[in-house]
Amino acid sequence: MARLKDLFARIKDTPAAKAAEIQMDLALMLESAMDMKNMTKADLAGELNCSRSYVTQALRGDKNFSILSLTKMATALDCEVKIALMPKAIYDEMFKRLSAVIKKQEAERAKAVQAEMEQVRNKPAKVIDLNQIRAECDDSETIYIAA
Repeated sequence: MARLKDLFARIKDTPAAKAAEIQMDLALMLESAMDMKNMTKADLAGELNCSRSYVTQALRGDKNFSILSLTKMATALDCEVKIALMPKAIYDEMFKRLSAVIKKQEAERAKAVQAEMEQVRNKPAKVIDLNQIRAECDDSETIYIAA
C-alpha cells in the first residue's frame, strides 16, 4: 500500500496529471454553465455545429480541446474564458483561505438550520375547535381543513 501511495505522490505532480486535472475542471465548468442556461449536450452541439459525441467527450474530459474550441463553447454558453498563471505558493495560500471561508460558512449555515429546527420544535401546536367552526358555518357551507 505504501508503494502505491508513493507512486501516486510522484504521478500527481507531473504535467500530464496537472493537465488532466485542468481538463476535468474545465469540463465541470462547462457542465455548470450548461445547467445555468438549461442547455443539453445536443443543444450545445447544435450551437457549435459539431456532433453530440464531441461535446460528450469534452465534458467527460476525454477530448483534449484547443483554446479556440473552449472559446467557442464558452461563447455558445454566454461565458468568458480567462486563464491565469500564478506562483504555486500564492495559489496554495488562496486555496487555503478559500477553504477556511467555505468551512466557516458551512458551520454558520448548519448553526442557522439547527436554530430554525429548534424554533419549529418549540413552537406550540395550534389547537382547532372543529365544533366551534361548525357552529359558525351554515349547513350549506363545506369545511375544508388542510394540515
